[in-house]
Amino acid sequence: MSVARQDGTRGPEILEISENPEANSTPDGEKRPSRAIGVAGILFAVFETVSFLLLHRGPSVRLSDAQTAAWFADSGNRRPIIVGLYLAPIAAIFFLWFLAATRARIEGRENRLVATVFLASGLLFVTCLLAASAVWGSLAAAVEFLDIGPSVDTSTVLFGKGLAYSFAMVMSLRFGGVFIIAASTLGRRGGALSRPVVVLGYLAAFVLLFWVPYLDQLALVLPLWTCLVGLEILRTGIRPRT
Repeated sequence: MSVARQDGTRGPEILEISENPEANSTPDGEKRPSRAIGVAGILFAVFETVSFLLLHRGPSVRLSDAQTAAWFADSGNRRPIIVGLYLAPIAAIFFLWFLAATRARIEGRENRLVATVFLASGLLFVTCLLAASAVWGSLAAAVEFLDIGPSVDTSTVLFGKGLAYSFAMVMSLRFGGVFIIAASTLGRRGGALSRPVVVLGYLAAFVLLFWVPYLDQLALVLPLWTCLVGLEILRTGIRPRT
């Protein structure tokens, strides 16, 4: 395409590109990182919830040794736990995707302290979550894959559940609470989250940090909140801070 010059001749059109990257950005370019954050948050919530429900199908610690061995001898009892064990790292991958996409979206625009706490607490949370899942699924996996026979006794199950509880319900929940506080703060300052979602995040974090009695359902608080954040970001996007 040619354009008229000031001297009356015609020449090729030259497109001017601003030195300011924001001037060259497109709506689609703004939406893609936001969509990645939203989708990753929702997928993490789905996979982690299913994994959690399957892994918690283990036998009661009140069974006798013979009953515990019989429970693990039934492949119908073992295999759902093994499925949950395989789903746990997939959930972790989506959580890491959520972390990476969020960090890339806010890089250079946010308080470094809050952003560092967000990243560190997220990594510690997912590490404890994977450790708990590995412990929960280890007994069923050993019987299924190592051909050791159903020689699991109640004391072994009790030890495994106690160790998994320490990872999932003590350490993981506390790191998850810190993660929610940091994520809510970033979302509030960056304009990504509405006030109700931020307030709900702070309340959820308070529960995770200070709740002491054992309650399995608390492990679903962070996945459900992450799903809510994902839906919120998919709905509204991340508005650039002015």
